[in-house]
Amino acid sequence: MVLTSNPIQEAALGFKFKYTLGASPDAPCVFMVHGRAGNHDVMWAFRRCIPEGSSIIAPQAPLVDPIGGFSWWLVRPDWPKEEGVEIATLLVKFIKNAPFHLGINPRKIVVIGFSQGGAILSLCVQISPNLFSGLGLLASFTIKHPTTQADLTGLPVFIGHGSKDETVPLDKAMRGADFLRERGATLTLFTDDVGHKLGTGAMRGLKDWLVQILS
Repeated sequence: MVLTSNPIQEAALGFKFKYTLGASPDAPCVFMVHGRAGNHDVMWAFRRCIPEGSSIIAPQAPLVDPIGGFSWWLVRPDWPKEEGVEIATLLVKFIKNAPFHLGINPRKIVVIGFSQGGAILSLCVQISPNLFSGLGLLASFTIKHPTTQADLTGLPVFIGHGSKDETVPLDKAMRGADFLRERGATLTLFTDDVGHKLGTGAMRGLKDWLVQILS
């Protein structure tokens, strides 16, 4: 059963969110983070990739986007990375505290994000690398933290991308992959002949990667 956060939870944690609890309090927890102009509903399409019995939490970005929906930052040419760091810091706090408020204590925390959602998560893992057991970047890219040079040694990272993606070109995703690899992350990469979405090969790869990471 998918549940929606209540006003008390939202006030305490800073974000609206939807969630489903796992088979046990210590079950792994996957945070699913939507992209630009989305909401806490859109990522549930990836639920079928997540092993049964896991807890799932999907936060909603705080900023109302002029094009509709909610975003983690508002796209503009002069967007400063510092704003992204501020939002990512709040998201890290949410990821740390949400399990406690929901009465669970997951043995592993994995985060997956689509497009802008993955980008904000790439900052989160640089802010608090020891919090995460894995990072999934879906049709996404990486933002380098402007001041922190995090040690990501051994962090499993999944990258699924489309070779025809015009919103986030493949070479942009690959530059991010190189950066994460340089910081010590272990990469799993899938590309499909699709646009700004996850292809069937990457969907299967994501499912297999999550099983491996969360087992």
